[in-house]
Amino acid sequence: SQPLGKAVGNSLEIEQTVAVLKGGGPDDFRLLVVELAARMIMMAGKYDALDTARADARKNLDSGAALEKFAQMVEAQGGDADVAEHPEKVLPRSKFAEDIKIQDGGFISEIKTDDVGICSLELGAGRAAKEDKIDHAAGIILHKKIGDKITPDEALATFFYNKARAPLEQIKKKFLECFKLSETQHQKPVMLHDEIK
Repeated sequence: SQPLGKAVGNSLEIEQTVAVLKGGGPDDFRLLVVELAARMIMMAGKYDALDTARADARKNLDSGAALEKFAQMVEAQGGDADVAEHPEKVLPRSKFAEDIKIQDGGFISEIKTDDVGICSLELGAGRAAKEDKIDHAAGIILHKKIGDKITPDEALATFFYNKARAPLEQIKKKFLECFKLSETQHQKPVMLHDEIK
């Protein structure tokens, strides 16, 4: 019902991942990482109780152990392990960053997730055709999600781009149409509903 975390786009998503590995990051993204890690720890037979596995996953995020392992994996695959400590120095940066503001105020009640992805693609972060080049620096950072209040003077999101594939005003219009506002606050969506075994 909405993008996971706040980042949509290649380098932006890696920066978000590093933030989680450093013990922070968006709450929903961190929750999913802990839940997936806990279940993998359980599958490995390390613990019998899911709560214990969750606590272990959180401990490894908060202590920096998970970040250190990530750096080792990047280095083993020929990448620059410094991305774990300084992603802003290693990952490509866009030339342009622009805050996107909404005309009306209210509470965000719905987000058209697929269309947010298409807007990111049109900024250069994906391929519309197989011959398209991906701009790894392009994408979107969301500042507001379902259940959040927004006023006309606040940024709903920030666009990052070098050269958009579609006219920028057209992308902005499409992006703003992804968000539905209401006068009353909606509950934030439940992240996990069930586990399929």
